[in-house]
Amino acid sequence: MLAWTRRAEFWLPVALVVVALGGAQTLRERAFVELSQRERTAYGARPVWQAHFDALSATCGVGLLTFELHRYTEVGRWTLTGLGLVGAILYLLATRQVLARLLPRQAVHWPGPALILSAFVVALILSIAAAATVERVVRSEVTGYQAAWNAVSAFASLGLFDRPADEGGLWVYAGISVCGALGWPLWLLFWWRALPLRILLVWVGGWVVWLGAAAMLVTVLELPREIGRGWAGAPVATEEIHFGNEFVRRFEQVALAGGAGIASEPVADRVVTEGTKAVLAFVVLVGGQGGAAGGGLRWPVVVGALAILLLVFGRGRFRHDLPEYRRAALAAVVLVGAVLAWTGLVAVGLLLIEGRTASGFHTPPTVADAWLESCAAVGGASLTSGLTAKLSDASLSSGFRREVDLYPYGMGWLMAAMLVGRLLPVLVIARLAALRFTEGRSAPRILV
Repeated sequence: MLAWTRRAEFWLPVALVVVALGGAQTLRERAFVELSQRERTAYGARPVWQAHFDALSATCGVGLLTFELHRYTEVGRWTLTGLGLVGAILYLLATRQVLARLLPRQAVHWPGPALILSAFVVALILSIAAAATVERVVRSEVTGYQAAWNAVSAFASLGLFDRPADEGGLWVYAGISVCGALGWPLWLLFWWRALPLRILLVWVGGWVVWLGAAAMLVTVLELPREIGRGWAGAPVATEEIHFGNEFVRRFEQVALAGGAGIASEPVADRVVTEGTKAVLAFVVLVGGQGGAAGGGLRWPVVVGALAILLLVFGRGRFRHDLPEYRRAALAAVVLVGAVLAWTGLVAVGLLLIEGRTASGFHTPPTVADAWLESCAAVGGASLTSGLTAKLSDASLSSGFRREVDLYPYGMGWLMAAMLVGRLLPVLVIARLAALRFTEGRSAPRILV
C-alpha cells in the first residue's frame, strides 16, 4: 500500500464521503424517515437530495437537516447519530495524525490513537449517565433513550438536539457541551499530559471568558426585546426579566452553540437581533478547544494566531529555538485566514443563490442570516437562520412555476461548505507540516 494513502489528507475525505453516501442510501428507506407518498413522488429527486444532504451533514458533525428532525423515526435518529459518531472519530484520528506531524515528539509528547478514543468513549458514557440522571429528576416523563440521544449529540457536537428550551434543565446539556468541547488534552489530563498544565489552564480559562463575554453581549442585545415582550403580554412576566436571569439563559445558549453546535432557542428570521446572530455565528466559528470532535477554528488556534499577529504588527519578533513552534505559528495564522475566507465566500454564495432561486417565495435574508448559516455549515453547528429550509424548499421543484429544479443549487453549495469546512483544518495543517524551517534565532526562512 502506498505510504501517501495513510496520510489524513487522503483518507479522511475519502472516508467521510463513503460514510455519507452509505448513510444517504439508508436514510432514503421508509423505516428511517416518515414521508407521505406525495412527498416521496411529487417532487422529483428532492427526497434523494435531502437524504444525501442530511447524511453528509450528520457525518460532518453539522446537524443542519432538510427533513425535520421529528420526521425521523427512532431508528432514523440513531442512524444520524451513528453517522455523526463515525465522522467524529475519523476527525479526531485525522487531527491527531496531522498535529503529530506538525509538532513531532521532540516538541510535544502525543498520546496514541487508542488512548484518545478510549477517553472519548469513557467521557461519552459518563455524559449519558449524567444526562439520564438529571433528566429523571427535572422531568420524570423523559425516557432514558431521549436523554441518551441528546447527551451523545451534545458531547460529540453533532448538532442534533430535541429538547424544549422552555422547560428548563438545559444547564446539564450546556455542561456536557463544555466537557465535550474541552477535547482529549483535558479528558486525559490525569493520565497523559501532552502540554504544560499552565498552558491548558490559560486556554480553558480564556475560552470560558470568551463565552462569558459573548453571553454578556447577547444579553445586552436581547434584554430590551425580552422586556418588550413582557409588556406586550408575553408568557414571561416583566418583573421576572432581569439581567441576571437573562445572562444565565444566554450563557447556556452560547455554551451550547460554541461547544455542541446546538441551537437552544430559535434564531431564524427576525426572532433575535442581527447583532445576536453575528455574535452566535462567531462563537460557532471559533468552536471549542483543540482535540474536540466539533468543528470550527478551535480556541487555541485563534489565540495563537492573535498572539503572532500582535507580535508582528507590534514590531516585535517571534523567535524560538525549535522550528516546529514557528511552523505551528504559521499554521495558526494561515488556518484562521483560510477558514474566514471560505466562510465569507460561502455567505456571499448563499445570498446570490437565494436571490436567484427563493426570494420570490420567502422574506429575503439579511447579511447576518447568511453569515450565521455560513458559520454553522463551516464550523459544524445546527444553528440556522432559516436559509437551509428556504434553499431546499419543495416550492423550488419543477412544476411550481419553474421549468427545472432549483433546490440543487443551494443544497449543493451548503454540502460543499460542510465538507470543505470539515476538511480545511486538516488539509492546511497537513500541508504546512511538510514545510521545513532553518534553525537559529533569526527570522524564519521557509524551505519547501
